[in-house]
Amino acid sequence: MLAAMASGPWRAWIRPALSRVWWFLRTRKPPRRLRFTREGKLFVGLTVGVGVAAVNTGNNLLYLVLGLLLSLITLSGVLSEIALRGLEFRRRLPRRAYAGVAALVEIEVLNRKRYAPSYSIEVEDRIEGRRTDKRCYFLKVSAGARQTAAYRRVAPVRGVERYVSLRVATRFPFGLFEKWREVEMPEEQLVYPSPLRTGERAPHDTVNGEHFAREERGQGEVDGVRDIATALPLSIVPDLVGWPREGREHLLRWAGATFDSLGPINKQAVRTAPAALGMMRFSRQVVRKRALSPGSMGAEVLAAADAGRIAHSDCPALMIDYLAPSLDTTISAIASGLALFARHPEQWDLLRADPSRIPNAVNEIVRLESPLRAFSRKVARDTTLAGHRLRAGERVLVMFASANRDASEWSSPDTFDITRDASRQLGFGHGAHGCAGQGLARLETQAVLGALLDRVERIELAGEPVRAPNNIIHGYARLPLRLVAKDGRA
Repeated sequence: MLAAMASGPWRAWIRPALSRVWWFLRTRKPPRRLRFTREGKLFVGLTVGVGVAAVNTGNNLLYLVLGLLLSLITLSGVLSEIALRGLEFRRRLPRRAYAGVAALVEIEVLNRKRYAPSYSIEVEDRIEGRRTDKRCYFLKVSAGARQTAAYRRVAPVRGVERYVSLRVATRFPFGLFEKWREVEMPEEQLVYPSPLRTGERAPHDTVNGEHFAREERGQGEVDGVRDIATALPLSIVPDLVGWPREGREHLLRWAGATFDSLGPINKQAVRTAPAALGMMRFSRQVVRKRALSPGSMGAEVLAAADAGRIAHSDCPALMIDYLAPSLDTTISAIASGLALFARHPEQWDLLRADPSRIPNAVNEIVRLESPLRAFSRKVARDTTLAGHRLRAGERVLVMFASANRDASEWSSPDTFDITRDASRQLGFGHGAHGCAGQGLARLETQAVLGALLDRVERIELAGEPVRAPNNIIHGYARLPLRLVAKDGRA
């Protein structure tokens, strides 16, 4: 009968149907892919071994252990699937990209699930179908919450870069396997030729030629944090320290986590602890491999250690002590200044009328919007302060933000006034605890304001600013701005 069907009228539709099924099975991409980690392979091997022993011996205890091991594997599959579900992603490309010049690409994730958070999410971009090895990590995305991370992208050549998709992966909860899925997200980025370099330039010229000032003219809204405030610190500080190109895409996240670890032990500190440890591990690796630029500050630190003036074990922490504070604090000061001038246009007019006020304007910005909220200090010897007895060994909280708005020291302390003498502000610390990089921070902030004065008649808020959560740093995560040029165009 089967032979008759194969040679009869049934043949006309059986073969095409089987061909379609075979083509579907060959070309269908599974919604999830899975790869066992090294630990996962060992765990599966252990499970198989226990299973073989249970079958051969009939031991009930071994069957119980086998059931437990299989339950853990099943639980891993269920929880990792929950972690990957209900996530929506958005990619924000830089407004301008130049060949050979670093730019930040932001990845935003929104957890649409009503109750379940997503843990240990790793997002990797794919450009023209190739993995970029540039990842963003999200330790926990609460239900209904939105988070943003960024990675550093350097386009090798000019032309059009085609972003294809995102690879979203997780190893939650036990790290037995990595489960991932592809999120199609096609976008194109026009990469301009590298800026012409004509020798060494001052920071003000760097702002003019390579960053926002000239390029934002006529381009509408900008993010004051991403497009302006991060420009100089990310361009200058890593080169000054001699930090290798590899790993720079994590610097902002690492630096913020380092400050979180200096504050109270709360959820924020616990959430960012892996990133802070990641910066220390990477710094130790850099010192061990001596992967620092010749002539840089980091290379001089290693030379001092080789000469026996400091211990080699102190080198990683010394580099972090300069690198991390020189990023977040300066970025906070620049962004806060932009927000203040947007809210107080009359102060911007005063600054445009007399650019010599820029250094004092920087002091007033730091006074009113102190980048550092507070630091803890240890009392060195018994003393009395403002009528309060302090004993040696006790801890005190030095609140810079409070001191900078002390009504007994400042008239109208909550008023932004660039004409007041704000040189007494304590935002950069004082005495032996004064910020070692405050000279560079002042220079960078002054350079940004000077570049804007040449081109921008008015700074306006284009949306509600979003504060960045941090235990120590007082800054913004997003600052929507509209820069109105002198000819009236945004």
